Amino acid sequence: MKNISVIVPFHSNKRLLDICLSTLTATTSDEVEIIVVLNNADPRQIDFDINHPRIRVEREYANLGYSRAINLGVKRARGDLLVFCDSDTFLRKSWLEALYNLHNSSRKIGLTSCKLIDPNSGRVIDYGMGLTKYNNAHPFKDRRIDHPLTCVDRRVQMACSACMMMSRDVFERVGGMDTELYNFYQDTDLCLRVNEARLECWIAADAMAFHRGDSAQTNRSPYRADVKGWYVAKNAHRMSVDMERYYQESYRFLAAKTDLDNRYLWVDLSSVADRDWHREVVGQVLPIISPCEIPAKERDEKAIELITQLDGALLETQNPIIYFVDRFIALQGNALWKRLRRHSGDVVVDRNANIEMLNLVDQS
Repeated sequence: MKNISVIVPFHSNKRLLDICLSTLTATTSDEVEIIVVLNNADPRQIDFDINHPRIRVEREYANLGYSRAINLGVKRARGDLLVFCDSDTFLRKSWLEALYNLHNSSRKIGLTSCKLIDPNSGRVIDYGMGLTKYNNAHPFKDRRIDHPLTCVDRRVQMACSACMMMSRDVFERVGGMDTELYNFYQDTDLCLRVNEARLECWIAADAMAFHRGDSAQTNRSPYRADVKGWYVAKNAHRMSVDMERYYQESYRFLAAKTDLDNRYLWVDLSSVADRDWHREVVGQVLPIISPCEIPAKERDEKAIELITQLDGALLETQNPIIYFVDRFIALQGNALWKRLRRHSGDVVVDRNANIEMLNLVDQS
């Protein structure tokens, strides 16, 4: 695997960069070039040496932002096959071989990304991205990394650039990273332009890496809404609502191993604005009666206690319940509710197209 350059943009949080580079050098051969783009207006954040014979440093005393840092790294790189790697990404064994093999399996493939894993839970955090009516979504997020739905190479509309491969030719043909997007949505924007060039975006199931995310020692979140406004205005004509197919795939997988009912109560505990769209999509495969809404207080709640959130009358209902939540693992535990609930056919559905039996959430 010659002629490969790995580009690592870095702004702050050297401790995580050290771990990233350690895993990079340990999992790639000596012929793979590694370029670290140190950029920060505060010299204290980037005035350090990286003493490794394989690592080349580009240093800029300015806040370049993610897109400009990647573009600079590409300009200075020697390789014709590029890998973008966030400085808080930690690579697992054989990731590069799996990424390379899939990327080179078809001339139609424009970019290929890794399956990303949450460093805390050990579960999937990114396996490509799709679109609901209002938002990006992450199909099968929070599943185990060995779950059958996450163990196949998959063509996707968009992917995360925390560990992404593409050729220099394609990168330059689609215009590189959009510097106006700065630190948000630059990777999904890139994917949409790759699609527009009639090339494909793929996830390599066996190319795995841990990704910390949001690790820069600067709070950039206030800018996200503004950047999203420009991103959507720019790309609306390139976007396609496609999450319905992931719901159908998840349903088929569950239905093949479980006897499902044909009349469900819909209990909405989510935070999504397009809740009607989700209910209609799920209702195509799991018939719904009597929907009720108990909106979440915040996006992606980590734990929902059903015994305190729901009316006790639901414990007695003879119809199975669909609990619609942002993340299905938020219903892990709930031992008392599950013990008191008289119907064993309850189902959990989340905004990332996961469909699972409530009594199997802890194991899925």
